[in-house]
Amino acid sequence: MTLNLIPVMIAGVGYGVPEHVITNDDLTKLVDTSDEWITTRTGIKERRVVSGEENAVTLGITSKFNEATRDKMGDVVPCEITIYDDRSFDFVLKTAPAAFLLKKVAKVNKGSKKGANEIVATITEKE
Repeated sequence: MTLNLIPVMIAGVGYGVPEHVITNDDLTKLVDTSDEWITTRTGIKERRVVSGEENAVTLGITSKFNEATRDKMGDVVPCEITIYDDRSFDFVLKTAPAAFLLKKVAKVNKGSKKGANEIVATITEKE
């Protein structure tokens, strides 16, 4: 018997964690148990459950996006997401808006309240 092997490569690994948390105390309201009983037998204190609009695709997108933007924490990061029929996805990170980049370089949180009549910061060509 001949095996026809197909070469496979793992392109990346990631994870996503659902937002909704169910604790052992939550379970004690549903069934006759206690946090201590569950913890001593399983070591589990809480579990995460997919709910509402969350699903494996949204968790995958969130995980990949967070991984790709880890060095941009706090920045505005425009993103174009394409989700295909087979539930796979691609996304492309775009350049932040010019106004955001200018405020960041000038180290200010807000622009002028009075429009062009008030200067709140200046930047040089080097910056």
